[in-house]
Amino acid sequence: MGAMLIAAALATATQAWPTPQEQTSTPISPTTTNQTTRQNMTNPSKPKTQIEETPSDNATSQVAPSDEKKGRKDFDFLVGDWHIENRRMTKPLREDSPWETFDAAAHMEKLPGGIGNFDTFLAPDWRPGWMGMTFRVFNGETGLWSLYWLNSKTGGIDSATGQLTPPVVGKFDNGVGIFEGDDVIEGTALRVRYTWYDISADQAKWMQAFSFDGGRTWKPNWYMTETRVKQ
Repeated sequence: MGAMLIAAALATATQAWPTPQEQTSTPISPTTTNQTTRQNMTNPSKPKTQIEETPSDNATSQVAPSDEKKGRKDFDFLVGDWHIENRRMTKPLREDSPWETFDAAAHMEKLPGGIGNFDTFLAPDWRPGWMGMTFRVFNGETGLWSLYWLNSKTGGIDSATGQLTPPVVGKFDNGVGIFEGDDVIEGTALRVRYTWYDISADQAKWMQAFSFDGGRTWKPNWYMTETRVKQ
C-alpha cells in the first residue's frame, strides 16, 4: 500500500511541474537575431531615437543669456559733430588761477565691434596745430569705461614709463557719468574726475575736477558745454 502511495505522488508531481523544455519560450537563434537587427537598420520606416535623428529645437534655438554688464551704449549720445564752449583754469594747481574761455570742435565715432569710441578735439584759436583725443573702451565684465586722454604733443604717453597715462574709470548712473583716476601733474599727486551731466539729444555738459585729499573734496577747473552741429 505504501509503495502504491509513493508511486502516485511521484506521478502527480511529474504532471504538476513542467520540464525545463516546457519553461523556456521559443528560442531565438543567432541567425534570427542578426536578421532582425539588419531589418531595423535598413528599414526606413523604423523610427530612430531623438539623439540619432536631429537635435531638438530647444538645443538649436535657445541662446544662453548674456552675462555682460550694462553700459556699452552709454556714450552713443555723443556720436557726431559738436561745437564746444570751454571755460578753463589756466593754472589748475593754483588757488588764484585765472580762467580762460575758447571754442572748440569735436567729432566722435564708434570703434568696430562695440569696443568703445573715440573723439577728436580741435581748438585752432586756442592752440593752433594741436589736437586732443579721448579714447574710451568698455569692459563688459565689469560694466566700467576706461577713458584715456591723448594729445598731439605727447601722444598721451607717460615719458617716464613709455606707456599710456592711466585712464579715468567709471560709469553712468541715472544719466550722470563719473570717471576717476590718479594722476601726477607738475610733480603733484592728485585724483582726476570727469563728470558728464545734463545730457540730451543735442546738448551735453562736461566738467573736470581735481582732488588733493584722496577724493574727499573736489576743485573744478574745466567746464565744457557741447551743442550738436546739425548737418
